[in-house]
Amino acid sequence: MRQQVTPELPVFVFGTLRPGYGNDRTWQGVAYAVHDGEATIADHRLVTNGGFPYCLPAEGETTTGTLIVPHPANYQEAMSYMDSLEGYPTHYNRKQIDVITPDGTITAWYYIPDDWAYYERLRPVTGNDWRNARLPRDEADDFGFARSGWWSS
Repeated sequence: MRQQVTPELPVFVFGTLRPGYGNDRTWQGVAYAVHDGEATIADHRLVTNGGFPYCLPAEGETTTGTLIVPHPANYQEAMSYMDSLEGYPTHYNRKQIDVITPDGTITAWYYIPDDWAYYERLRPVTGNDWRNARLPRDEADDFGFARSGWWSS
């Protein structure tokens, strides 16, 4: 049996894995973040169930996030941590995507549900940027929301 080889790519993250949010501890020490708030993917939008976002295909929309770059010696460990958090491959799938950064276009992994049409009914995230919905933990209210009642406007 032939073992599948996966390229050692950075990971585009758009929600709770971004620096300063609750799940950044998943990659701290085994990876580092670059282009936070400057990395984008085309033709995708964010929706949320209130606690975390989903990134879905959406023609003409742009989603903002961060690139998480695993240290080469810790690549498998970092991916294992993030895959576990994202429920890969049962909750989210991991796919490759082109990410636009100030340094040019970079191919990266990102997490997307296979049955993404199911999630389209969820609440859109303003500007397709998680920072518009939830503040980093050091600036947030008790629930992490950027402004009280954002979900009901």
